[in-house]
Amino acid sequence: MNFKKVKLEGSLVFSAPDSKQKIRDAIKGKNVALDFSGVESMDSSGVDVICELRTALRRKGGSLRLYGANPQIRELLEICGFTVNHS
Repeated sequence: MNFKKVKLEGSLVFSAPDSKQKIRDAIKGKNVALDFSGVESMDSSGVDVICELRTALRRKGGSLRLYGANPQIRELLEICGFTVNHS
């Protein structure tokens, strides 16, 4: 299975629409892997856009992989039901 890799950087917060738009643009793919290694912070609006992406990909029979998150972001994502890979 081929995954479109999307490297995220900076903050995924309400006041950072460009970062969230990068995730929304990934909906054009079928299988997407989000690299969180460059993400410093994230709030509930960041989680929301990742949920939107997961739902859209599942509707197309695709899947979403998350990896590279720092411990704080990994914990937030796991609380929200996501699995975060180390690499």
